[in-house]
Amino acid sequence: MRVGSKSLTAIALGMMLFGVSSQARAATIPSLNGSGAWRFSGNCIDCAAGNGTLLFPVTATLTLKDYTQGVALTNTNFVSFVYDGSNLLYSYAVPIPYTFGSLSGNLTAGGTESLFLNFNSGGFLDFNSGGYFYMTTGKTWETCDYNCGVAADYGTNGNLRLDGPSTVPEPGTYALLAFGLGTLGVASKFKGRAR
Repeated sequence: MRVGSKSLTAIALGMMLFGVSSQARAATIPSLNGSGAWRFSGNCIDCAAGNGTLLFPVTATLTLKDYTQGVALTNTNFVSFVYDGSNLLYSYAVPIPYTFGSLSGNLTAGGTESLFLNFNSGGFLDFNSGGYFYMTTGKTWETCDYNCGVAADYGTNGNLRLDGPSTVPEPGTYALLAFGLGTLGVASKFKGRAR
């Protein structure tokens, strides 16, 4: 049976489209793996007031291990917490060897988020899915312009997002693409001879 160049072209295009659609379907399946870096960002209200502005963005990173999204957080999930600081509260880090008090809550990327992280220093991060947050180191020596006794940043529009793996195509997708392009090349070569 002889296959014409139009048939080869149609087969190659079909295989390439199948590979692309398979990759797209795989990319849309959400992962429940919640391990990794959760990036926090929010608008610090007291920082903005101290700065004479309406907005003052603050950021932090919570790193978790062995965590499944939607399941209650436990102390065993904690790896580290880093607050990048503001005009009222110095930046600080809570690494894993540090015995922190407790970790509780429930995180789902793009969904319900609640988090309470308690440090032995008396500091804590309290965050809920309404976007409200309150963060403190529990140390009175931190900068605090509003006689708060314990340095604290609080605000709204807070959110947590999980830094996911990059969407690099699987080797099979590259092989399918190469096969499809090769088939198109062969088809165009035969098409040129037929003339």
